[in-house]
Amino acid sequence: MLDLFRRRDQAVRILLGAVVVVMGFSMLTYLIPNYNSGGSSANDQVVAQIGGDTITLLEVQRMVQNTMRGRQLPAELLPTYLPTIVDNMVTDRALAYQAEKLGFEVTDDQLRLAIQRMIPSLFPEGRFVGKESYAAMLGQQSISIAEFEADMKRQLLVTRMRNVALEGTLVTPLEI
Repeated sequence: MLDLFRRRDQAVRILLGAVVVVMGFSMLTYLIPNYNSGGSSANDQVVAQIGGDTITLLEVQRMVQNTMRGRQLPAELLPTYLPTIVDNMVTDRALAYQAEKLGFEVTDDQLRLAIQRMIPSLFPEGRFVGKESYAAMLGQQSISIAEFEADMKRQLLVTRMRNVALEGTLVTPLEI
């Protein structure tokens, strides 16, 4: 092949140069990950998909930050517990997915009551403080209203599924 480059024929040189450029470009597009992904960032990477719901890298990072912020986990133990954190997220999504398949629903009133119990400061004297204050409070934790409410609905569905599983459990006096 190198003999072809040594030839003085201009057409052969141009043709072989074009072949080398095409090969280089094809190697670039196929061998470099995320080269032609349309500008998606690492935070858009999907960690797991359950039904139509996805867990992204951003959600895992947010969960790790919340765990670290609450001082529930020392930083040096994070690599050990990261798979457990992701596994718990997948399990919760799977339980919520199964609950939806079984016909469980969370109404807006049930969601409002759960939020009121969880964050009573949003309802002083039983009245809602307003969407702006609600969004600002959630913004401090880097979460939107839609994400928070979807997470609350998912938690309520998981709680219902666990309660159904526990209600069907019988413990005999002999087992006690």
